[in-house]
Amino acid sequence: MAILPETEFERLLLRSYSINMVAYMKTHPKALIEALELAISDKQPYAWRAAQLVWKFVLPKSPQIQKYINKIIAYLSRAVDNQKRQLFKILMTVDLPSDKTGKLLDESIVCWKDISKVPSLRVVALRMIIKIGKMYPDLTDEILLLNQELYSTSLSPGARRSVQRIFGEMNHR
Repeated sequence: MAILPETEFERLLLRSYSINMVAYMKTHPKALIEALELAISDKQPYAWRAAQLVWKFVLPKSPQIQKYINKIIAYLSRAVDNQKRQLFKILMTVDLPSDKTGKLLDESIVCWKDISKVPSLRVVALRMIIKIGKMYPDLTDEILLLNQELYSTSLSPGARRSVQRIFGEMNHR
């Protein structure tokens, strides 16, 4: 049974191109709140699409985004992979609250280490690990332990090069 869109915004998420959705967001400021709420919900296929739209539209210092950072971090462990990847991308663009970085780091490490996850999610999770590592340089040695072959063998050659570049930058700090 097909899921029927319930709101104008949900219909837009299913039927519009990205450029049209961003234009809609610019002309309907309250849509950002609906997008954020959908992004941290189990309502698929809207949730990951809403998260992707928020990421494309995100203004890091936006008060609306700042109000949702803790909710996004709390929701990560329940998100499906494509939704989780987009939520990580949103979090990459904002200032992270120091009291939530431990939970975020844990979730990022779980994603990175799970070789059954899609490479795009794992690489974004690794970037989040590095972002947190830059906030807390004392973690560098522990983070570098994640640069083991068993975590990169399932990646494509291009993704492997990206991972090595990311770890290389961390080594040269």
